[in-house]
Amino acid sequence: MTTNNPKISDFKMYAIQASNSYDSYNNYGGVYALEIVGIVGAIPFANAIAAVAAGGIVVWTAYQGYSAWSSMNQAMANAYSLL
Repeated sequence: MTTNNPKISDFKMYAIQASNSYDSYNNYGGVYALEIVGIVGAIPFANAIAAVAAGGIVVWTAYQGYSAWSSMNQAMANAYSLL
């Protein structure tokens, strides 16, 4: 069934945005967890330089995860406001 109702089109757009952001959030969350394990694993071997370098990557990954989460929340809020 097709419709020319702009609210339905907007709702679909926000739902797709939320879905895409959710996928990104999950992907970055998994990568973040692996990076944390890598840093923790590097410390017992006194590999401080590797831990510090990896720490920068972890911060970037954490920000990407937060950004995806924030985008997901905004898309859901926009979709909800249409209801």
